[in-house]
Amino acid sequence: MLQTWLVVQCYQCKAFQVDQEKKAKKWQCKLCGEKQSLQRVYARSHSAKDCRLVVQQYNTARGAVEEEEAERALQAAYLQEEEGGGGWAESEWEQVEEEPQQPQPQQQRWQAFQAQEDEEDEGWTVAAPERPAGDKQKRGGAQAGAGSKRQRQAQQEQGAHEQEASWWEDEGRSSGPGWGAAGGGSSGAPGWGAAAGGSHGGWQQGGKPPMQQAQQAPQQQQWRLQASQPPASQQQQQQQWRPQASQPPQAQLQQHALRLPSGAAAAARIRTDTNGPLCVNVSAPFKAALSLVPAPPADQLCPTLLDSYINTCDMGALVETALSKTAGDLRCNPAGQVDPSQFGQPVPFRDRRPLPAGNFSRVNAVYREEGATHYWLYRAVQNLEGYLGCFLANGKPWVPPSGWQLLTMANVTENGQVLPFAAVILNPTTRQLAVVIRGTMTGFEWGVDFTYNQTSDAGTLAMFGSPMHAGFAGVWAQLWPAVKASLDYVFPTARRLDAKADDVFVTGHSLGGGVGTLMAFAVQRHINARMPLVAPVVSAALFAPPNVGPPQFVGLYNRLVNGRRIAFQYDIVPQAFCTPSMPACKPGIQPGPLGYAIYAEGFRIIPTNMPGNVKAWSYAQIGGSLPIPATSMPVDAASWPALSNIQLCWAYQFLYATHVCSYACFTQQFVPGGKAAPYSSCWLSQAPSGSAPGVQCPTWPSAYPKMVAGK
Repeated sequence: MLQTWLVVQCYQCKAFQVDQEKKAKKWQCKLCGEKQSLQRVYARSHSAKDCRLVVQQYNTARGAVEEEEAERALQAAYLQEEEGGGGWAESEWEQVEEEPQQPQPQQQRWQAFQAQEDEEDEGWTVAAPERPAGDKQKRGGAQAGAGSKRQRQAQQEQGAHEQEASWWEDEGRSSGPGWGAAGGGSSGAPGWGAAAGGSHGGWQQGGKPPMQQAQQAPQQQQWRLQASQPPASQQQQQQQWRPQASQPPQAQLQQHALRLPSGAAAAARIRTDTNGPLCVNVSAPFKAALSLVPAPPADQLCPTLLDSYINTCDMGALVETALSKTAGDLRCNPAGQVDPSQFGQPVPFRDRRPLPAGNFSRVNAVYREEGATHYWLYRAVQNLEGYLGCFLANGKPWVPPSGWQLLTMANVTENGQVLPFAAVILNPTTRQLAVVIRGTMTGFEWGVDFTYNQTSDAGTLAMFGSPMHAGFAGVWAQLWPAVKASLDYVFPTARRLDAKADDVFVTGHSLGGGVGTLMAFAVQRHINARMPLVAPVVSAALFAPPNVGPPQFVGLYNRLVNGRRIAFQYDIVPQAFCTPSMPACKPGIQPGPLGYAIYAEGFRIIPTNMPGNVKAWSYAQIGGSLPIPATSMPVDAASWPALSNIQLCWAYQFLYATHVCSYACFTQQFVPGGKAAPYSSCWLSQAPSGSAPGVQCPTWPSAYPKMVAGK
């Protein structure tokens, strides 16, 4: 088993460092020698190098926060002095310029941090604010003379800093911060460069990033923005940042709420409802600010992330934190296991390779032909997801569908705990083999989902030929040895007569859909290698699969795999990760009108800029899509279109309906004789009296806000 490395923080000296994962949850600080229990893991990886890069970023950010606190105290003193009539006179400014004061130790420390930051990728994101340019001149005129490297960049480029500053200067401009145009974002939308490869990634981030919660967030945001503007007179700069420094987050949002991108104009009428259960413990000021944010259109996740006046990584932090609180119900519920074999057995799909890049030309015909098999496979996945709670409760083995044998249960390791994740099952009567992969059920697994930086380790490149989503590739790497052993048992030689199965299925949902995309590719490739002339065609049914890699892989997949990408219209999971480029995010506070407020409120995004400090990752969507329109739901048809906008404070209810119940509801209608109707999960409103319990979508009915204009 590969050695796992952790990023941890000492409670005594606060230093971040790398430590090996051990069975005993104890470790000793390498700096101060303090022995302590393992309370929080900030990142994990099989590569110590990746962890060291994270430690370097976090320790740099920690030093910046300490410096920032000293600066905040100094600025408060200046403000108090000016409000009391003791402000700096023009002659005093001139005197300071003629006779610079001796720099203080804190100033030297700040210069060292700024010089280090200048060496890093032109300051693409900033973990801590800079001080205002006027303050630099007051405390040391030598700094403000010819201008630092950062100031020269601000004067010469129409890039990230000038666009951010324009938020506060120019009411006539449209949307939000840009990051420089290496990849070509349009005006007001982020631009980014091509994705870079890297060495092995595969680390998952957990817990909160290591910076302290920021106070007086709007004021700090103004300091950083003003410092990135071209030098102006000191008095003008004071007048610019002082009044704005007192604006609360909701005032900042109110100032820019009407300047939305044209694509979001309609959504601007639908505001976020902050009365939902996930916002109960949110502070009142932030709740007021959040209420001004439009509820994103559920079928436009990427346009919302990439073309919003809120920073892409801040919007991502809101979505990630909300979804991370929706980890599955891990109680053992044997009654929730529904045997799909009572409805028949799956039928292999007609070979439609190469897959179309988008939807099949006759979607309804494909559903009529294959829909009953889709329901069988999805029900098997749901049973495996429901089994996890029973495994944790009593450790009993999973019971496969009637007539099927469990060949192997492939496991993953999460925080030292081994959990079942994929089942390989065989029906000796029908000579069918299926690989069933469950979806996200734990908070740790949400971290895997959001670890979308791409890994280029040798195993990934050897199998897929391209860098892949680090989280999905890491799970696949853990599952593949057990799955491969089962394939070798079922297909022992190159002769079809020696095989124990004629049909092969791969199915997965959510995280399992992403991992299933890789698994279907690997299974078909492995069988082709063992049986070059008579290899069976793998039928892959992937429910809500997120994108897993770049266009190079997708081209290979569409030619190799006879797959079906099944996605409900308002499910946001299969819309991730954005194509053709998904912006990478650094740890810490992000630029934008809500950066500090979001960070101080505890919303976090998993850093995805490593390895290589990449600005964006290249993603493409696999072919063979079978969409499910919200208006085509067979039961409770009036309720499903009401989910057209994402209410973050109701993320659990939203996700359960769009991401779980929708697939069972839609596909059950294709089971002959209506046999699956009692297990449809179709009703979002209250099911009619006397209905079977399985017709109600869990967590519903709820008080999910109706999408009314102006709300």
